[in-house]
Amino acid sequence: MNKTTATILVILAILLIGGFGVYYFYFAQPQEPDTSKLYSYIPGDPFITNIHDSKALLRVTIVLVLNTDKQMRYIKDNEYILRDTVINVLRSKTEEDLRMVDATDVLREDLVNLLRDELAMDYLVTIYFNDYVLQ
Repeated sequence: MNKTTATILVILAILLIGGFGVYYFYFAQPQEPDTSKLYSYIPGDPFITNIHDSKALLRVTIVLVLNTDKQMRYIKDNEYILRDTVINVLRSKTEEDLRMVDATDVLREDLVNLLRDELAMDYLVTIYFNDYVLQ
């Protein structure tokens, strides 16, 4: 192989690697959700439940954040499943679990995953806690 061919191959390799880098940097990385198109839903009254192996009570008010408003009727029609799922998750936690520093983060993750599964809510972005009282 002569020098000219080797030089051309090296330049092509550099351009190819650079092209993949540009593609990955600008197009392949996950994008942040567009917060201007998020919708909220508050599922009725606060959730008040007893705690596993404790005399304590937990009062929680949540807000569901959705990336579409087209499923609001479905959520309202199935609110009893949503409320049952939330109450069962809350009731399964111990007082120690609920007093941890990252308790709301753990609860948020558990609830989002379970609601996505139970109600096929792939449009559920996250959950926020408006109230979180343990007494």
